[in-house]
Amino acid sequence: MGSMHTDLGIMINRMGIKSRIKAIFRDLPEYDMKCIRGLESGFCTDTSSMEMMCIRRVLEPIMGTGSSGYGFPFSLRHFNFYNACVYAKREIDDLRTVVKDSDSHDILEELSDLISKVAENSAIHD
Repeated sequence: MGSMHTDLGIMINRMGIKSRIKAIFRDLPEYDMKCIRGLESGFCTDTSSMEMMCIRRVLEPIMGTGSSGYGFPFSLRHFNFYNACVYAKREIDDLRTVVKDSDSHDILEELSDLISKVAENSAIHD
């Protein structure tokens, strides 16, 4: 079982997507408190800001996938990263159908392509 987890980590690392996802995440704007307050009160017209915050929220579980430091089997960081990618892929596909801003759409397209390399990889899935 330990070797399967190690092999999964090697496959994910060879894909080389983590650094690109991190770069996209770093380039996203922080949460816009003015827009959040507007959403809470029911009137926010800044769709671009809302879309960027949604993208940021989708990526946070992927970026937060780490290790507890205890090693296998207590820390399954590669498996957790894979699961976070599968979940994020579903959310990105849902977001792609409703985004209006071209910048948001471009970011989602790039993320979808990157995350698909892990989430839809038959060698990993099987």
